[in-house]
Amino acid sequence: MIKELRTSLVAAVILCAAQAAASPVFAQEDAWQRDPVTTSEKRLVGRAAIPAIVGNTVVILSAGDKRETSAQYYMANGKMRRARNEQPYFDNWDLEPEEKWSVREEADQLCISGGGWKEDLCLGIAVTGDRVTLKDNRIGLIHGMILKGDARNLSPAAGKANKAKARALVGNTLFLKAADRQSDTDSVIYFLRDGVGRARRGQAAAVPIKWMLQLNGNLCIVEAEREFRDNNCTSLSIDGSAATLAAPDRVEIRGQILKGNALKI
Repeated sequence: MIKELRTSLVAAVILCAAQAAASPVFAQEDAWQRDPVTTSEKRLVGRAAIPAIVGNTVVILSAGDKRETSAQYYMANGKMRRARNEQPYFDNWDLEPEEKWSVREEADQLCISGGGWKEDLCLGIAVTGDRVTLKDNRIGLIHGMILKGDARNLSPAAGKANKAKARALVGNTLFLKAADRQSDTDSVIYFLRDGVGRARRGQAAAVPIKWMLQLNGNLCIVEAEREFRDNNCTSLSIDGSAATLAAPDRVEIRGQILKGNALKI
């Protein structure tokens, strides 16, 4: 049972099993197979590589398109937060229960425990610059990149800020004036619990919607019967009752948060 759980979790949750076939095994000293003779970046292996990831985020890359499929934030207190990004057409991170990391001295490995793990998962680790290789004896080599700090907003502090945003929205109405939107009509969005709500543009009938706050604080809204896509999301900042929506290459939109279903949609 433990072996089955280990295999399924490693393959489906933390590490991308498809990379096993695509990554030739060169022991632990892989770090994306850079030749240490031709690079000025020193290769670090085992416990010597650990300081490079502490306080930073490791993103695991899929074998084919190098899409980020897992992010792991290693905190200095020995705790780790991990999220999955499994939807190819929607860049969204799903946070997993908090885990712990440690170093197995005798084997010179990085070990992960807690969360959904029934036993420690211990991995070989090598780092060259910002490239990292994790090695599982059953799966093989898994490639990733090191990003500075809490790059995917996995920390408790980021989570606390997101919960505050959610509290400001749930049960209330976001009113976006036509002039502020550079549009002919006002827009109204009423947020309910569990990621549902209603929206109305101009004098049209209100329609059911679903909404979510991503880990990075972006607000995503789509009609209830549709699936989320990246273009359904925009950054959201809230200051008291004032809200600002912003997205690349779009005009910033300012709105007002009104108490309850203020505009009766």
